[in-house]
Amino acid sequence: MKISVEYLKKHHFVILLGIVVSLLCFLPQYWLERDLGDDYEGVYFSVTDSENYYGSRVGEIYDGHLGLGNAHLAEYKVLPYLQPPLPEIVYAGFGKLVGWDRVEAILYGSRVVFPFILTLVIYSFVYSVSKSRLQSLLATAFIILGQNLLLNPMAILDLARGESKIFQALVYSRPVSPQFHSIFFFGYLALFWQWLETRTDKYLWWAAVLLGFLFYIYFYSWTFIFAFLAVLFLISFFKKDFILRKKLILHAILALAIAIPYFYNLYQFYQLPQREFLGTLQGLVSGRSFVFSELLVAGTVFFFISFWRKFAAQFWFFTALLLAGFIAINQQIITGQELFSPHYHWYINAPLVGIVLVMGFFELLHLQKHKKLAVALVCLGLAGFVFNGYVAQRNTYEKNQKYFVADQRYATLYDWLNLNTPKDSVVLTFSPYVGDNLPVYTHNNVFMSVQLMLNNTPEERIKDAYYLRIYFLDVKADEADEFFRGNPSIVADLLGGVANRRKYGCRTCFPESEFGPVIEGYKKFLEQGIEKQLDKYRLDYLVEDTSSDIWPAGILDRYKKIAEVGEFVVYKK
Repeated sequence: MKISVEYLKKHHFVILLGIVVSLLCFLPQYWLERDLGDDYEGVYFSVTDSENYYGSRVGEIYDGHLGLGNAHLAEYKVLPYLQPPLPEIVYAGFGKLVGWDRVEAILYGSRVVFPFILTLVIYSFVYSVSKSRLQSLLATAFIILGQNLLLNPMAILDLARGESKIFQALVYSRPVSPQFHSIFFFGYLALFWQWLETRTDKYLWWAAVLLGFLFYIYFYSWTFIFAFLAVLFLISFFKKDFILRKKLILHAILALAIAIPYFYNLYQFYQLPQREFLGTLQGLVSGRSFVFSELLVAGTVFFFISFWRKFAAQFWFFTALLLAGFIAINQQIITGQELFSPHYHWYINAPLVGIVLVMGFFELLHLQKHKKLAVALVCLGLAGFVFNGYVAQRNTYEKNQKYFVADQRYATLYDWLNLNTPKDSVVLTFSPYVGDNLPVYTHNNVFMSVQLMLNNTPEERIKDAYYLRIYFLDVKADEADEFFRGNPSIVADLLGGVANRRKYGCRTCFPESEFGPVIEGYKKFLEQGIEKQLDKYRLDYLVEDTSSDIWPAGILDRYKKIAEVGEFVVYKK
């Protein structure tokens, strides 16, 4: 206990930084509740990218479906997962432990709890390597509050002029990814470095446990780490370090043993007929193109200038990390399968380069020998990053506030569905936006969602939902050709927009020949009759938004009107 108290006294500033980070992450939600007052109904400020996708997955855990085979549909829940479920299990488990509902678990987990923990973990890693509290504080703030400045250095000039053009919320306020996997990633690096520095094996084995868990959290983290271990393994030959080589092998074996259920799930998925179709929709394409990262090159050059022939252990450690970055973004040259390399760039390479820049900055300016100057510069840097984070959150709130004010009207519908429908019942909405949010706020499944491709969903089911969305736009069979050719971005939804961008140069640059099958598929969908399509899968309720919906004639007449809830009418099959 004495050691813990002494540690807290020595590192109390990181506690303060963690509180500031959590406050900044929560700030837009505070503003929304403040501005609405009693009119706030519980529809929270969920503006980060794909937040409703992660929210639906946490809700699925709340509903008792731990496998996360499909978080949106009543069917396919026992199929192998596409994205591992451990982060959502932790979110939901912690939420239930402290008495939060499904929405509170996402809101307070992503805006308060996990940003605070991540701050401590990144700081601990940088401190373990640098032994400098100042470097650790600055690097942590740089990563969490200033990563946009690293990815776009010109934004520094805009910020200095008070003309910031940041309109995206802080990336580490996004639930699950990147905040949760970053905790495990930097926790792993901290433990692994402790082993390299002390050669105390307990750190190596605990690091292996974290690496094993990363298989159930985030694909890009564990694949990067194995690239890192491969580089260290090669370095061990150069250094003639047999002990290092042997321990690395045992370390990898332990992690892989923990990951055996993950590989079994992967094997099961590869037996399914939809695996290739789902892979294309998620951007997996065949190819061996070379990816060049200016940021990684600049960071590597700066690192060698700063640390050449200094700090031998740190030098080899960061050399392996930076080389692993190049390997990770170019693994397709070896495997022939192109992944979505920006995930390596945004969430792994960029933070590591940020740490290298801070440590190199201290080394080049000899700031360890000029304590007062170092303190002044770090205080200035911290103030700048906090201000940058504040501006990002302020701009994001001002841009999106009106939408979430308007969305409060959905709360009465969500509450009614939770109180009056059985868990896992299926609801069809006219609006894809409402449908995507239903699994976040209610215990219901949906009949269609644009996020089906992110779940383990059969190809036919995805296409049926896609064509139903087009049918709701009142596109007739004789209008199909003109509609699809005039809306290539909608066609790209079914072809895989990310895959198109990588194969053809842009999302809608696919060949003319791709239009034909999509158009013919829609015509066949119509030929079968909408009644047959709606009866093809489980459907329990329909929801009509009387303020905006324009349902095709005859659909609502097939169902029984059972309730009027504010501006919504609920029908039952």
